[in-house]
Amino acid sequence: MDVVTRALATQEIEGNCEAITAALALIGEWERGHPSYYNAQFAIGAFFLSDYSLRVYAWRMVVNGLGGYWQWQSHNGGDFSVALALRHLGILSEGECCNPSQFDVYETHRGCHYKVVKPELLARIVRKYNLPTINLAIGGKTALSESEFQERECMKQKCFGGGVGCDGRLLYESTIKSM
Repeated sequence: MDVVTRALATQEIEGNCEAITAALALIGEWERGHPSYYNAQFAIGAFFLSDYSLRVYAWRMVVNGLGGYWQWQSHNGGDFSVALALRHLGILSEGECCNPSQFDVYETHRGCHYKVVKPELLARIVRKYNLPTINLAIGGKTALSESEFQERECMKQKCFGGGVGCDGRLLYESTIKSM
């Protein structure tokens, strides 16, 4: 993890085989974990993965944003900034990155700093990655093609929600269905 943290801090990513290997190992290690790990996966993946490879993690972030597990600074898996990742990807401006809490709707799970965030932020992610969703509040479509429908079903299966407590399970599961 230190190798990844150091590479992100110094922006020495391209051609840094040690950091790339470590980042991919971390992302894979957290694959079936609690939704809070999705925040760290996305924050790291934004710098180490291609846009195509990042689509599943973007989908998970949208689910986290609607389902109450969004974090601006990850805590499971390490201390990684989702705001910096979104700025790096062109989803947030520099000013928005300095004040990301402007997108918060409310905090869930007191003390964990999980949030539900504004649909307009999530719509930016949906647009950038052309995510297959029918949720109109976040820029979804009224109808999906057969291939989009299949991809949506596949992505829904990639949001495991492992370890979601009873206090958050209903919101998280209804969010996945609404996608």
